[in-house]
Amino acid sequence: MFCPRCGCLLPDNASVCKECGLHLSKDVRSGLREEQPSRSGRREKITAEAFRYQAIGWGGTAFSILIAVSYLLPWLVSDSTQYSGLDLLTDNLYLGYSAAVLTYIPVICTITGVLAAVLFMTGRRYRNLTFALGVIEMGLTVIFCVGLSGYTAGFGVYLCGFSGLCVAVTAAFDTGRFV
Repeated sequence: MFCPRCGCLLPDNASVCKECGLHLSKDVRSGLREEQPSRSGRREKITAEAFRYQAIGWGGTAFSILIAVSYLLPWLVSDSTQYSGLDLLTDNLYLGYSAAVLTYIPVICTITGVLAAVLFMTGRRYRNLTFALGVIEMGLTVIFCVGLSGYTAGFGVYLCGFSGLCVAVTAAFDTGRFV
């Protein structure tokens, strides 16, 4: 079958166009099987909308993966020591009254980053949820920075917050919040 929006050749069981992101319901799919265009009517080049969809998907996935990678970078910096998100979880550091918050925020950020990457790869239907995950990432990094006492935020925190912002903006562009 062929996508009714961009003309891309799709498998018969496709639920989303792999190029332009059009959601194909079962009714639309059954109608398309019967009305496949002739070989001469098929589109040969990628359309501008399909290119935009692919660029947003790959860009959002890359920013989401950066969130997960930030877990391994320094989140806390003291006078002579740097602690990654993994160190915060495994080393039982004494971090004062906000120890639980500081320990688990990097893990939560990593999980939401991986989830955002998966959602970006699955198609357009979940971009509103991906936008929300980006906003959550930014909020968690702000909470983390506010909870610091006697430490300085490391590069991992800033990378996570910046990547969360980029995920939210990328998803917002794709859902039409920004034009």
